[in-house]
Amino acid sequence: MDADDAAVSLPEADLACIDRVVTALAAPLDAHFARWLNSPNFRGQQVQLQQAAFRAQLITHALLQTHFAAARPSRLVLSGHDTDYHGPLLAWARAQRVPVLVLPHSKTSTDLDFPAAGSTVLHHASQGYTVCDADDRRPAQFVMDFPTTLQFSTHVPARVQTVGLLLNAVSVQGVPEAHLAPYLQGVRRIVAWAQGLGLNLVLRARPGSTILHLLARTGLSSEQITTSTQGTMAEFADRCDLCLMYDAPTSGAIELLNRGVATLNPKVSALHRRHTPIATELVPSASVEDTLVRATQLVSDPSELLRFRKRQFLGYAERCSQAVALRSLL
Repeated sequence: MDADDAAVSLPEADLACIDRVVTALAAPLDAHFARWLNSPNFRGQQVQLQQAAFRAQLITHALLQTHFAAARPSRLVLSGHDTDYHGPLLAWARAQRVPVLVLPHSKTSTDLDFPAAGSTVLHHASQGYTVCDADDRRPAQFVMDFPTTLQFSTHVPARVQTVGLLLNAVSVQGVPEAHLAPYLQGVRRIVAWAQGLGLNLVLRARPGSTILHLLARTGLSSEQITTSTQGTMAEFADRCDLCLMYDAPTSGAIELLNRGVATLNPKVSALHRRHTPIATELVPSASVEDTLVRATQLVSDPSELLRFRKRQFLGYAERCSQAVALRSLL
């Protein structure tokens, strides 16, 4: 719903107050953007966009106050992924002393971009680190029970045939988050390793990723690249005897853990904690070369592969056993 459409139910006094605040923001916003934007016209467009966003937030806050004037809710449940409306929601909840539950939008959770005093953070059993808020405080947090089926096969294949290569996105809104030259060199090394051992390498890339056109430089075939975003993660996991979750971890690996697929994390860069959502206690992380040494051991020794899978799966199952149902917190 457009902010202006939502605002028609607000008292005129509230709208007048909101407009005064938004108008007063123009000068400080322009001074802020002037440090980077020399063009007055372009800077003015950015100021107007920010003013519109702030106005929508203030309208949201006013609507919350009006709607819940008679009776407040017992809980506020938020996604951890901010769409520019956490501010008014949390400000209202804090003023009304309404407890907040923060659910991860992708099962694992990054650190929060807002102060979260009085909030409770929920995350998946594979979570790699304790979540902190914008004030570097640790809010209360629990492992959340995501209904799933854990399955483990004790079948020992005569030889490993298929290795998965799981890629996360390397850019956010067009801004690269990885050094592409070493990143592509690492993929090239993995492709050569798989070819040298006669392994079938199955690629899984994140749909919408902007790196697919660059992967042709790594030795991957056009078929491997074009099929890398087809099907589900569950279908990909079912094809793998072993999987290499490359560089920045992804919550897509949960499907591998659910099925007891041996998973390693070769990386080419020192990753920020925001990019390490999967616990290294579950999925060992090391350089590409060190990981390939470990992977070669698993490929060449089916019994060692089974032992590794058992340790990884049992560690994961133990974490899952600590999960609580969301309904118990509502």
